[in-house]
Amino acid sequence: MNPTTMTQFPLEPARDLIMPHAWDLGFLIFAGSVLACFVLFGLWELAVKREPLMLFLLIGGLVGEMLEPICNLLGMAYHPEHGQIVGFITLGRHIPLWLVTCYPWYFGAFSYSLIKWDAAGTLTPKRYWSALATATFFCFVIEIFPVRAVLWQYFGPQPLMYAGMPLMWYVVNPTSDIATAAFLALAVRRRTGWQRWIVMALMPVSIVGFHTGAFAPVYVTENAGWTAEQSIVTALVSTIFCVVLLRTLANMLFRENSVVTSTAAAPAVAMRTVTSRSAAVTAAVATSAAGPSGSREGLQA
Repeated sequence: MNPTTMTQFPLEPARDLIMPHAWDLGFLIFAGSVLACFVLFGLWELAVKREPLMLFLLIGGLVGEMLEPICNLLGMAYHPEHGQIVGFITLGRHIPLWLVTCYPWYFGAFSYSLIKWDAAGTLTPKRYWSALATATFFCFVIEIFPVRAVLWQYFGPQPLMYAGMPLMWYVVNPTSDIATAAFLALAVRRRTGWQRWIVMALMPVSIVGFHTGAFAPVYVTENAGWTAEQSIVTALVSTIFCVVLLRTLANMLFRENSVVTSTAAAPAVAMRTVTSRSAAVTAAVATSAAGPSGSREGLQA
């Protein structure tokens, strides 16, 4: 690598690619149908339980779509423009409509689960890491088929490329999903109902921030003329960022849980202590009262 030789920025994709209409429409129907189900569930919860959380998360996830053009530009992931059912255009990139309908539930489902588990006191380390494993598997499923069908294409010097898919995305994507969910669970821990409206603002910030921040080392070298092999170094740095982020959030979640549990248990412990001391005092008084009586009985005998 010659640091004085700058490559073109941004790198240009193969803009003559054609979006396969059947796949584009199929994914739009699939993602749109899933989104409709989540919206209906959110409306049901709002009407029956007066719980707006799901709707808040869907709105926050939709706004989090701001991440996609950043990934497309810096991460060199290109959605073919010709024949695409367009959602919006920015930064010189066309973002397909099916992906716009995917973000709300892709991020909303995990955030809803972690927030609900945390509120119920049933969020455990096992559930937390299982959620990460599930997000990783889901990321694989939702990425591999569109990539194979050329709904989008990765280009440029991508490190750790396998079968047309840079493996780093299987690390950063689920990390941003679960990190966002964990952060929101902490943010609304002492809030209920409409007080949780803040997730609509915090969620897009978390989606864009956690993903872009974790992937930043790779973005820098990919766009600085480094080869794919050289960028493996920064891919490892990004992986360390992801691990530290997830472990830190886990420690915050479960340390807070233990503090809350200890605080809740304190009154019960204090009550048991008072009860034990009262019983001891009562027994001592009873013994003192019985002592002289017993002695008199002994003398009379």
